[in-house]
Amino acid sequence: MLKSNFRLWASHFRDAFHFARGGRGSWAVARAVIPFLLATLAPAGSAANSGQIGGIAYANLGDSMHPVALPDMELYLKDEVTGRAGSKVKTDLTGIYSFPAQPAGSYRICWDAPGWVAGCTEETLHVENQRLAAQDILIKPELRAAAKGGPATGPLYGKVMLKDGTTCNGSSPLFGIPANASAVVEALGPGGRILGGPVRTNSEGEYVLPAIPAVPLKIKASCQGITSALSEPAREPSTALALRGTKETVVVIGNSRPVISSVVARVGRAEVNTAAAGSTVQVIAAAKDPDGDRLTYRWKAEGGRIAPSSKWQASWTLPTTPGRYGAFVLVSDGHGGIA
Repeated sequence: MLKSNFRLWASHFRDAFHFARGGRGSWAVARAVIPFLLATLAPAGSAANSGQIGGIAYANLGDSMHPVALPDMELYLKDEVTGRAGSKVKTDLTGIYSFPAQPAGSYRICWDAPGWVAGCTEETLHVENQRLAAQDILIKPELRAAAKGGPATGPLYGKVMLKDGTTCNGSSPLFGIPANASAVVEALGPGGRILGGPVRTNSEGEYVLPAIPAVPLKIKASCQGITSALSEPAREPSTALALRGTKETVVVIGNSRPVISSVVARVGRAEVNTAAAGSTVQVIAAAKDPDGDRLTYRWKAEGGRIAPSSKWQASWTLPTTPGRYGAFVLVSDGHGGIA
Protein backbone atom coordinates (compact mmCIF):
# COMPACT_ATOMS: atom_id res chain seq x y z
CA MET A 1 0.00 0.00 0.00
CA LEU A 2 1.33 3.44 -0.93
CA LYS A 3 1.48 5.76 2.06
CA SER A 4 1.99 9.44 2.74
CA ASN A 5 3.73 10.98 5.74
CA PHE A 6 2.42 14.29 6.98
CA ARG A 7 3.23 17.01 9.46
CA LEU A 8 0.84 19.21 11.43
CA TRP A 9 1.52 22.75 12.55
CA ALA A 10 -0.15 25.32 14.71
CA SER A 11 0.46 28.58 12.90
CA HIS A 12 2.76 30.78 14.96
CA PHE A 13 2.91 34.38 13.78
CA ARG A 14 6.33 35.91 14.15
CA ASP A 15 7.16 38.85 11.99
CA ALA A 16 9.80 38.02 9.40
CA PHE A 17 11.93 40.89 10.65
CA HIS A 18 11.97 40.21 14.38
CA PHE A 19 15.71 39.66 14.01
CA ALA A 20 16.05 43.42 13.69
CA ARG A 21 15.00 44.07 17.30
CA GLY A 22 17.44 44.79 20.08
CA GLY A 23 20.80 46.48 20.07
CA ARG A 24 23.21 47.57 17.45
CA GLY A 25 24.68 44.10 17.06
CA SER A 26 21.56 42.88 15.32
CA TRP A 27 21.37 45.74 12.80
CA ALA A 28 24.12 44.12 10.79
CA VAL A 29 21.90 41.08 10.36
CA ALA A 30 19.07 43.28 9.13
CA ARG A 31 21.35 45.10 6.71
CA ALA A 32 22.81 41.87 5.40
CA VAL A 33 19.37 40.56 4.54
CA ILE A 34 18.12 43.75 2.87
CA PRO A 35 19.89 43.19 -0.48
CA PHE A 36 18.36 39.73 -0.71
CA LEU A 37 14.92 41.13 0.06
CA LEU A 38 15.29 43.82 -2.53
CA ALA A 39 16.49 41.29 -5.06
CA THR A 40 13.23 39.44 -4.65
CA LEU A 41 11.34 42.68 -5.20
CA ALA A 42 13.25 43.82 -8.26
CA PRO A 43 11.04 43.74 -11.35
CA ALA A 44 11.88 41.25 -14.04
CA GLY A 45 13.54 42.72 -17.07
CA SER A 46 14.99 45.77 -15.28
CA ALA A 47 17.18 47.83 -17.54
CA ALA A 48 20.88 47.09 -17.27
CA ASN A 49 21.63 50.75 -16.42
CA SER A 50 19.23 50.88 -13.48
CA GLY A 51 19.30 49.74 -9.86
CA GLN A 52 17.25 49.51 -6.71
CA ILE A 53 17.56 51.39 -3.43
CA GLY A 54 16.34 50.29 -0.03
CA GLY A 55 17.07 49.94 3.67
CA ILE A 56 15.54 50.60 7.07
CA ALA A 57 14.45 53.93 8.59
CA TYR A 58 14.87 54.38 12.35
CA ALA A 59 13.98 57.10 14.84
CA ASN A 60 17.14 58.41 16.50
CA LEU A 61 16.06 59.01 20.11
CA GLY A 62 19.49 59.57 21.59
CA ASP A 63 22.63 57.67 22.49
CA SER A 64 21.02 55.91 25.46
CA MET A 65 18.30 54.28 23.35
CA HIS A 66 18.26 51.80 20.54
CA PRO A 67 16.99 53.16 17.21
CA VAL A 68 13.26 52.54 16.78
CA ALA A 69 11.98 51.28 13.42
CA LEU A 70 9.67 53.89 11.88
CA PRO A 71 6.57 52.74 9.99
CA ASP A 72 4.74 54.98 7.50
CA MET A 73 7.62 57.45 7.13
CA GLU A 74 7.57 59.04 3.68
CA LEU A 75 10.95 59.18 1.95
CA TYR A 76 11.95 60.56 -1.42
CA LEU A 77 15.00 60.44 -3.68
CA LYS A 78 16.95 63.56 -4.56
CA ASP A 79 19.02 63.52 -7.74
CA GLU A 80 22.49 64.82 -6.84
CA VAL A 81 23.06 66.23 -10.34
CA THR A 82 19.76 68.00 -10.98
CA GLY A 83 18.71 68.57 -7.38
CA ARG A 84 15.22 67.40 -8.25
CA ALA A 85 13.05 65.32 -5.97
CA GLY A 86 12.04 62.00 -7.46
CA SER A 87 10.31 58.80 -6.38
CA LYS A 88 8.47 58.67 -3.05
CA VAL A 89 7.86 55.61 -0.87
CA LYS A 90 6.67 54.87 2.66
CA THR A 91 8.25 52.49 5.14
CA ASP A 92 6.44 49.35 6.29
CA LEU A 93 5.88 48.19 9.88
CA THR A 94 9.50 47.05 10.17
CA GLY A 95 10.82 50.40 8.91
CA ILE A 96 11.90 48.87 5.62
CA TYR A 97 11.68 51.00 2.48
CA SER A 98 12.25 50.01 -1.12
CA PHE A 99 12.34 52.38 -4.06
CA PRO A 100 11.50 51.01 -7.49
CA ALA A 101 14.35 50.56 -9.97
CA GLN A 102 16.02 53.93 -10.65
CA PRO A 103 17.98 55.14 -13.67
CA ALA A 104 21.75 55.09 -13.27
CA GLY A 105 22.89 58.09 -11.27
CA SER A 106 23.72 59.48 -7.82
CA TYR A 107 21.00 59.97 -5.22
CA ARG A 108 20.40 60.90 -1.62
CA ILE A 109 17.41 59.80 0.42
CA CYS A 110 15.45 62.64 1.99
CA TRP A 111 12.48 63.21 4.30
CA ASP A 112 10.35 66.14 5.49
CA ALA A 113 7.66 65.02 7.92
CA PRO A 114 5.89 67.03 10.65
CA GLY A 115 7.58 66.65 14.02
CA TRP A 116 10.84 65.36 12.53
CA VAL A 117 14.01 67.23 11.59
CA ALA A 118 13.95 67.43 7.80
CA GLY A 119 17.07 66.27 6.01
CA CYS A 120 18.84 63.92 3.64
CA THR A 121 21.36 61.14 4.06
CA GLU A 122 24.98 62.29 4.19
CA GLU A 123 26.07 59.42 1.99
CA THR A 124 25.38 59.54 -1.73
CA LEU A 125 24.11 56.32 -3.27
CA HIS A 126 25.37 55.45 -6.73
CA VAL A 127 23.05 53.37 -8.90
CA GLU A 128 24.33 51.48 -11.91
CA ASN A 129 24.28 48.07 -13.60
CA GLN A 130 21.39 46.66 -11.53
CA ARG A 131 23.33 47.04 -8.32
CA LEU A 132 21.34 47.11 -5.07
CA ALA A 133 22.09 50.14 -2.92
CA ALA A 134 21.14 49.55 0.74
CA GLN A 135 21.31 52.17 3.47
CA ASP A 136 19.86 52.49 6.96
CA ILE A 137 18.58 55.94 7.93
CA LEU A 138 18.50 57.63 11.36
CA ILE A 139 15.88 60.38 11.59
CA LYS A 140 15.88 62.82 14.51
CA PRO A 141 12.66 64.11 16.10
CA GLU A 142 12.20 67.82 16.67
CA LEU A 143 12.81 69.18 20.19
CA ARG A 144 11.45 72.66 20.89
CA ALA A 145 11.84 74.65 24.08
CA ALA A 146 8.93 76.35 25.76
CA ALA A 147 8.24 79.79 24.28
CA LYS A 148 5.68 82.58 24.77
CA GLY A 149 3.91 80.73 27.53
CA GLY A 150 3.57 77.55 25.47
CA PRO A 151 4.93 74.17 26.57
CA ALA A 152 8.03 72.51 25.23
CA THR A 153 7.42 69.83 22.60
CA GLY A 154 9.23 66.67 21.66
CA PRO A 155 8.78 62.96 20.93
CA LEU A 156 7.05 60.49 23.19
CA TYR A 157 8.18 56.86 22.98
CA GLY A 158 6.37 53.79 24.24
CA LYS A 159 5.02 50.33 23.56
CA VAL A 160 1.63 48.73 23.08
CA MET A 161 1.30 45.15 24.25
CA LEU A 162 -1.44 42.59 24.69
CA LYS A 163 -2.06 41.24 28.19
CA ASP A 164 0.11 38.20 27.49
CA GLY A 165 3.10 40.38 26.61
CA THR A 166 2.88 39.91 22.83
CA THR A 167 2.31 42.64 20.26
CA CYS A 168 -0.77 43.47 18.24
CA ASN A 169 0.87 42.27 15.05
CA GLY A 170 0.48 39.17 12.96
CA SER A 171 0.90 38.19 9.35
CA SER A 172 0.74 35.05 7.26
CA PRO A 173 1.04 34.93 3.48
CA LEU A 174 -0.23 31.35 3.69
CA PHE A 175 -3.55 32.51 5.12
CA GLY A 176 -3.68 35.76 3.15
CA ILE A 177 -3.05 38.00 6.17
CA PRO A 178 -0.86 40.95 5.11
CA ALA A 179 1.99 42.23 7.26
CA ASN A 180 0.31 45.57 7.96
CA ALA A 181 -1.73 44.94 11.10
CA SER A 182 -0.68 46.88 14.19
CA ALA A 183 -2.01 48.94 17.07
CA VAL A 184 -2.88 52.60 16.50
CA VAL A 185 -1.81 55.22 19.06
CA GLU A 186 -2.95 58.78 19.82
CA ALA A 187 -1.97 61.35 22.46
CA LEU A 188 -4.93 63.17 24.00
CA GLY A 189 -4.72 66.39 25.98
CA PRO A 190 -7.15 68.11 28.33
CA GLY A 191 -10.74 67.65 27.21
CA GLY A 192 -9.78 64.76 24.96
CA ARG A 193 -8.21 67.00 22.32
CA ILE A 194 -5.89 65.07 19.97
CA LEU A 195 -2.34 66.37 20.41
CA GLY A 196 -0.52 63.71 18.43
CA GLY A 197 -1.16 60.79 16.13
CA PRO A 198 -2.67 58.60 15.09
CA VAL A 199 0.50 56.58 14.44
CA ARG A 200 0.92 52.85 13.98
CA THR A 201 3.17 50.77 16.16
CA ASN A 202 6.05 49.02 14.46
CA SER A 203 6.50 45.26 14.28
CA GLU A 204 7.90 45.26 17.83
CA GLY A 205 4.89 47.12 19.24
CA GLU A 206 6.87 50.37 19.62
CA TYR A 207 5.60 53.84 18.77
CA VAL A 208 7.05 57.33 18.54
CA LEU A 209 4.64 60.26 18.72
CA PRO A 210 6.50 63.36 17.48
CA ALA A 211 5.97 66.98 18.57
CA ILE A 212 4.04 66.18 21.74
CA PRO A 213 3.65 69.07 24.22
CA ALA A 214 4.85 68.59 27.81
CA VAL A 215 1.37 68.62 29.34
CA PRO A 216 -0.68 65.93 31.11
CA LEU A 217 -1.61 63.35 28.49
CA LYS A 218 -3.72 60.30 27.94
CA ILE A 219 -2.14 57.78 25.57
CA LYS A 220 -4.89 55.87 23.74
CA ALA A 221 -4.12 52.67 21.86
CA SER A 222 -6.49 50.56 19.77
CA CYS A 223 -6.06 47.03 18.47
CA GLN A 224 -8.73 45.25 16.43
CA GLY A 225 -11.62 47.06 18.09
CA ILE A 226 -10.26 47.00 21.67
CA THR A 227 -9.09 50.32 23.13
CA SER A 228 -6.99 51.03 26.22
CA ALA A 229 -5.67 54.29 27.63
CA LEU A 230 -2.81 55.29 29.93
CA SER A 231 -2.48 58.61 31.75
CA GLU A 232 0.91 60.27 31.36
CA PRO A 233 1.97 63.19 33.62
CA ALA A 234 3.47 66.35 32.19
CA ARG A 235 7.22 66.03 31.63
CA GLU A 236 9.90 67.70 29.60
CA PRO A 237 10.69 66.07 26.25
CA SER A 238 14.21 65.21 27.38
CA THR A 239 12.71 63.27 30.29
CA ALA A 240 10.23 61.54 28.02
CA LEU A 241 13.15 60.27 25.96
CA ALA A 242 14.48 58.40 28.99
CA LEU A 243 11.25 56.49 29.57
CA ARG A 244 12.01 53.56 27.29
CA GLY A 245 10.92 50.27 28.82
CA THR A 246 9.31 51.77 31.93
CA LYS A 247 5.85 50.83 33.11
CA GLU A 248 4.58 54.35 32.47
CA THR A 249 4.97 54.15 28.69
CA VAL A 250 3.55 50.68 28.10
CA VAL A 251 -0.11 50.66 27.11
CA VAL A 252 -1.66 47.23 27.70
CA ILE A 253 -4.52 46.16 25.46
CA GLY A 254 -7.09 44.07 27.32
CA ASN A 255 -6.70 40.99 25.15
CA SER A 256 -4.50 37.89 24.94
CA ARG A 257 -3.70 35.59 22.05
CA PRO A 258 -5.34 32.17 21.88
CA VAL A 259 -3.23 29.21 22.92
CA ILE A 260 -3.03 26.08 20.74
CA SER A 261 -2.25 23.06 22.90
CA SER A 262 -2.24 20.35 20.25
CA VAL A 263 -2.95 19.45 16.61
CA VAL A 264 -3.42 15.75 15.81
CA ALA A 265 -4.57 13.60 12.90
CA ARG A 266 -6.85 10.61 13.37
CA VAL A 267 -8.19 7.69 11.40
CA GLY A 268 -11.12 6.48 13.43
CA ARG A 269 -10.00 6.82 17.05
CA ALA A 270 -6.32 6.21 16.37
CA GLU A 271 -3.83 9.08 16.15
CA VAL A 272 -1.63 8.72 13.08
CA ASN A 273 1.16 10.46 11.23
CA THR A 274 1.12 8.13 8.22
CA ALA A 275 -1.86 7.17 6.08
CA ALA A 276 -2.59 5.63 2.70
CA ALA A 277 -2.13 7.98 -0.27
CA GLY A 278 -5.51 9.38 -1.32
CA SER A 279 -7.20 8.49 1.99
CA THR A 280 -8.95 10.95 4.29
CA VAL A 281 -7.84 11.78 7.83
CA GLN A 282 -9.46 13.99 10.46
CA VAL A 283 -7.27 16.81 11.75
CA ILE A 284 -8.21 18.14 15.17
CA ALA A 285 -6.91 21.28 16.90
CA ALA A 286 -7.23 21.93 20.64
CA ALA A 287 -7.11 25.61 21.57
CA LYS A 288 -8.36 27.92 24.29
CA ASP A 289 -8.60 31.66 24.77
CA PRO A 290 -7.44 33.18 28.09
CA ASP A 291 -10.17 35.83 27.81
CA GLY A 292 -12.95 33.45 26.90
CA ASP A 293 -13.33 34.92 23.39
CA ARG A 294 -15.02 32.90 20.70
CA LEU A 295 -12.41 31.32 18.47
CA THR A 296 -12.43 30.75 14.73
CA TYR A 297 -10.30 28.17 12.91
CA ARG A 298 -8.86 28.27 9.40
CA TRP A 299 -7.09 25.40 7.67
CA LYS A 300 -4.53 25.03 4.89
CA ALA A 301 -2.68 22.02 3.49
CA GLU A 302 0.41 21.63 1.33
CA GLY A 303 -1.29 18.95 -0.76
CA GLY A 304 -4.64 17.32 -1.23
CA ARG A 305 -7.91 18.90 -0.09
CA ILE A 306 -8.73 20.11 3.40
CA ALA A 307 -12.08 21.47 4.58
CA PRO A 308 -13.54 22.18 8.04
CA SER A 309 -15.87 19.48 9.32
CA SER A 310 -16.61 21.14 12.68
CA LYS A 311 -15.48 24.21 14.63
CA TRP A 312 -12.05 22.78 15.49
CA GLN A 313 -11.80 19.85 13.10
CA ALA A 314 -11.07 19.42 9.38
CA SER A 315 -11.21 16.57 6.89
CA TRP A 316 -8.00 16.22 4.91
CA THR A 317 -7.98 14.09 1.77
CA LEU A 318 -4.34 13.30 1.11
CA PRO A 319 -2.76 13.51 -2.35
CA THR A 320 -2.77 10.33 -4.40
CA THR A 321 1.00 10.64 -4.87
CA PRO A 322 2.96 9.30 -1.87
CA GLY A 323 5.11 11.90 -0.15
CA ARG A 324 5.50 14.14 2.86
CA TYR A 325 2.82 16.81 3.30
CA GLY A 326 1.83 19.36 5.90
CA ALA A 327 -1.37 20.85 7.27
CA PHE A 328 -1.68 24.19 9.08
CA VAL A 329 -4.27 25.77 11.35
CA LEU A 330 -4.77 29.43 12.25
CA VAL A 331 -6.81 30.30 15.34
CA SER A 332 -8.17 33.82 15.88
CA ASP A 333 -10.16 35.48 18.66
CA GLY A 334 -11.44 38.32 16.46
CA HIS A 335 -9.72 41.00 18.55
CA GLY A 336 -6.17 40.93 17.21
CA GLY A 337 -5.21 37.71 18.99
CA ILE A 338 -3.88 35.11 16.55
CA ALA A 339 -2.14 31.79 17.11
